[in-house]
Amino acid sequence: MKVIQRYVVSWLSLSLLFAAVSNSANTRNKTPIREEKSVPTEKNSVEQSPDIAGQPQIQPPTVLDETSPNNFDTAGFSYYDLNSTPRNPRQIAFDPATRNSAIVWAKSPYATLATRNVFASLWINSKTWPEPLCNIPMSPSLSGRGGFAGITCLPRSRRFILYAHHPEAPRGVFLAAEETPGGFDWEDEFPTPDSAAGHTEPGMWPTAAGGFLIDTEDYDGDGSSTDTIEVIHIFSHNGDLTGVPHPHVYARAVDSMGAWIFPGFSAGLGMLTEASNKPTPTVVTSKKSPKVALIYTVYEDSVDAENIYYIESTNGGQDWVNAGSLAPFPRVKVTDYGTANPGYTTGDFMGVYDMNDSLVISFTEYVYYDPLTGGWSQEANIYVWTKQWGKRKAVDGNFDQMPAQAEIPGGTRRLTLNWPHIAVHDGIWNPSRLNYYLMTYVQYGGNSQSEWSNTADNGFLNGEIYLVASTNRGKTWSNPINLTNSRTPGCTLGTCSGVSFASCAEVCNDTVHIAYMSDLYAGSLVYGENTTSQGTNNPVIYMKYPLGFIDCFPVPSFLPSEFILNPEGTRTETLWVYNLICADLVVDSIRLAQNSPWITIDSGVNGFTIPEGGPDFPVIFTVNDAGLSDGVYVDTLKMYTQSPNSPVVRIVVRMVVDNVTPYITPSWKDLDNGVIRLRVSNVGNIGHQNSEAGFYRIIGNDTTNNLFDGTTFMAVVMSNGDTVAGRWIFGSQHMWPLDTLLVFDTTLSSTLQKPGSKVKIPPGDYQVARTAYASFFPFALGVEYPGPWFGFRINEEWWLPRMPDPIWNPSFVLNCQTIEPMNPGPSWWPTTQAFDPNATTVYFGKGLDWDVYGNSDPINFGWAAYGTGLVWQEGSDTTYYEDYGDYIIPYPNGFYAFAAHLDSSDNPDPYSMHIVSNERFIYPAADYVDGELYQMAADTDTNQIKYADSLRYFGVIAPADFNTVLTSVKMTPPFSPTAVVSLVGVVGDSNHSIFGWWGCNILNSTYDSIRNVLGLGGIESLSEKLNCWYPDCIGRPGDANESNTYSLADAIAILNYVFSKTGCNPLPLCWVSGYVCRGDWNGSGTITLGDVVQCVNFIFDKPGGPWYPVAYGLCCIPYGP
Repeated sequence: MKVIQRYVVSWLSLSLLFAAVSNSANTRNKTPIREEKSVPTEKNSVEQSPDIAGQPQIQPPTVLDETSPNNFDTAGFSYYDLNSTPRNPRQIAFDPATRNSAIVWAKSPYATLATRNVFASLWINSKTWPEPLCNIPMSPSLSGRGGFAGITCLPRSRRFILYAHHPEAPRGVFLAAEETPGGFDWEDEFPTPDSAAGHTEPGMWPTAAGGFLIDTEDYDGDGSSTDTIEVIHIFSHNGDLTGVPHPHVYARAVDSMGAWIFPGFSAGLGMLTEASNKPTPTVVTSKKSPKVALIYTVYEDSVDAENIYYIESTNGGQDWVNAGSLAPFPRVKVTDYGTANPGYTTGDFMGVYDMNDSLVISFTEYVYYDPLTGGWSQEANIYVWTKQWGKRKAVDGNFDQMPAQAEIPGGTRRLTLNWPHIAVHDGIWNPSRLNYYLMTYVQYGGNSQSEWSNTADNGFLNGEIYLVASTNRGKTWSNPINLTNSRTPGCTLGTCSGVSFASCAEVCNDTVHIAYMSDLYAGSLVYGENTTSQGTNNPVIYMKYPLGFIDCFPVPSFLPSEFILNPEGTRTETLWVYNLICADLVVDSIRLAQNSPWITIDSGVNGFTIPEGGPDFPVIFTVNDAGLSDGVYVDTLKMYTQSPNSPVVRIVVRMVVDNVTPYITPSWKDLDNGVIRLRVSNVGNIGHQNSEAGFYRIIGNDTTNNLFDGTTFMAVVMSNGDTVAGRWIFGSQHMWPLDTLLVFDTTLSSTLQKPGSKVKIPPGDYQVARTAYASFFPFALGVEYPGPWFGFRINEEWWLPRMPDPIWNPSFVLNCQTIEPMNPGPSWWPTTQAFDPNATTVYFGKGLDWDVYGNSDPINFGWAAYGTGLVWQEGSDTTYYEDYGDYIIPYPNGFYAFAAHLDSSDNPDPYSMHIVSNERFIYPAADYVDGELYQMAADTDTNQIKYADSLRYFGVIAPADFNTVLTSVKMTPPFSPTAVVSLVGVVGDSNHSIFGWWGCNILNSTYDSIRNVLGLGGIESLSEKLNCWYPDCIGRPGDANESNTYSLADAIAILNYVFSKTGCNPLPLCWVSGYVCRGDWNGSGTITLGDVVQCVNFIFDKPGGPWYPVAYGLCCIPYGP
């Protein structure tokens, strides 16, 4: 956002300014967008720039420094280096009739990523002679387009179609079609229906598929209802991102005698599917019939699962159009995750119709998903679903041997296995291979050292492209073949050979046609893992892989990947072994690495055979902790096969023996007094990303949830210099319970003084939660599970007043912690200390990701109110807003959430507190970064915008998606038990919600009341220190210079606004003191010359009135004579 400040303006004379009216054009300057080259005026011309491989080449062409012999040519370049797993469409198309191939990508010519646009390259006959048509833009306007672009081919005319969503004006999903096959002479791109009734946002992240139908409706007007015409099916994600889940939108374009029309669709509206948490709409068509299938995920709240479904039409979607809705048609469920079958799709899937006209769906699935915690792993397996075989595992991505420091680039948007795209062999060149499935995917890391050590010097893994084949239509699969095979361990900026994305064409003709971006420096520029100076202009490469032998060396797959067991005597477990390969799996033997006496293998020790496609085999083993001292015991099951290279599979088994101190597992329970519901845990987490347990309450007629996720944290520098922050939030699991979670009702008959603090809990009825936990970093400092001991036990209680006579406002929970040194730790925990307790500073606090109630995105105002100990965030209402041209700022809505430190000394403030930008500090890694959280925890700077990445907006921080970081205490050696008491809760005003002043009054009075109830006393000038939009009316309408009077100076200021005259910043809003309503005399919501005229008429009391200004919004002080 731009800075919005007040400026002292030297007013020009009225005559000079009215003379400026003759310069009627708005003179606001805009910074020109620097372009790499001018856009060609001929649609089929080639952009001549240094990054284009457009000259004839001698086979094999040179493709930079890439080592794969299968790399064929370079399509173009881009700094835009992130295709998210759930949003990667087909980016290459191959037409078997013309043998033309084309690649599309989102191009950013500069490391600033401005401006991103869609470009494509074409190879006639899939060769480099005649000269390819390279680097051709989808649109000659180049006005800032892009997104995750894709390409498809029409099966009759053989024309290519480009598609993408446009995040900048004009927003929405757009298509561009070739005028002539192989001409790359794009027709003017055209928008598609991509929204629906009740949804104001256009579509995003589309896929499209070319197909045909029998023209029963005579769309082409030729008088025949039996001929065929071509169609383009479009499937996009609803662009209203104000929370999840959201539906997908379907539309269909029909070729009517050369014009694309959308019969059955009007006003830009499409047809909706069920709601989904994943932006994964995928549409595929048959090239043999009019069949079309929509593949998508559906979030099923009752079982907390995201399952894959598809809906199919056999007549090109005509039945859907005739019905005017997708609702009447049956869905087919591909996955069956749920309570009895915990699992979760990653949202990364693709579909294709094979040569038998049967739908095939490939997708990735998290190796590990915990429905209790909502956590999942970055390991993923690939599955393929067919009508004949159902869901079958194709590739194992459970790299249990890969160390944690081998980091996958792209945060949570990439996994160990990504983008499983299948090409189907058409049998033209080799009939014996008809209906072979060839699947490409990108792999990060692996189970061998050569794979997991393939990182750049920044620690991020370089990806590789692999291929597997199925000769029996998806029943079993071959061993993976590394197609790129370009490992560059330790590579530096510009010298890496990684992979940013990959895709294959859906048809194979004895050659698999592949497009991929080679990542010249691992880590994503887009995702914020690399800085602008570390951005690389990465080549988009065309690879052609000729089919040779399909290897079938059997390698077993297994589930689960590891065991952590607390047997309390003996315990028997089962390891399931799968045969994924197109051959029999022969296991020679299963052995123990250490031959530990506490574990025995009960079955499978002498080997077994699983036939190709045969049932899974159970390997049963038993652990026994009898006679063992406390600790964690580790052994490894090793599985040997009879394949030529004798691969070894390892499954780690860890057994916890806890004779003295019990080993506790994480758990969650709800506090609920009928006013709010809050999920608490024995690992420091609250809210737990549960939509009905994060200070869930009723505000007016709206059921709302206010806290997305929250945690206690412990930030420290370990003895090896690494910074860590123990926490349980956003999927990070770095706290471990030391006690069970006990929730009970209690009645205090007398005042309870909390030791070490001033807080006195008064007599009354309460619901209480009590537990204890500690920081937990397995394998840190090279220490086996559970890692080194961090030297502190956090004892925690939550106190919630019970109805009907709550002691204080029942929307607030008292959190009481005692942080006490503890050495050694639990009897089963290793004694290695994480840091020197005699020389290390430790910070304890809370991280809270509030999404305070509002009517749109989680756009909150926020303030760290120094002198009060309180950090608040406030919701917003986009019904009312200030319009600043290229952005708007909504009004505050009067609903607040806050965390407050209740002082144990005379200073009400905690050690530090900050409003923190989610976009900068959460989104890049989908979590806090340890070093950044430590930095914020240790920083006592009171600069409100330091971590907010926002701007001061007339006394407060301009609204955005924020979280709160409050450091309760800094502890220095020698450590002693420390009490920390906090108040966390929400307030709101259901009757006076707009503009915030009444809600601010409630916040002020509630906090003051609770402090007095708890024996802390009031805070002088509390309302002023809270700084929470008090009062609601900022001034008079039309009073442009904020003088509280009306004069010609106001007319001059408004005129300056209209013509954006220089003289203050930021233009033009500075001329009306920061608010449109201060210059809007007629109440239209905008400022025009009409407002200037009305102001002048009012001042000179011209006839024809009344001319007084109209009060509204924040300028709500009405005019009075």
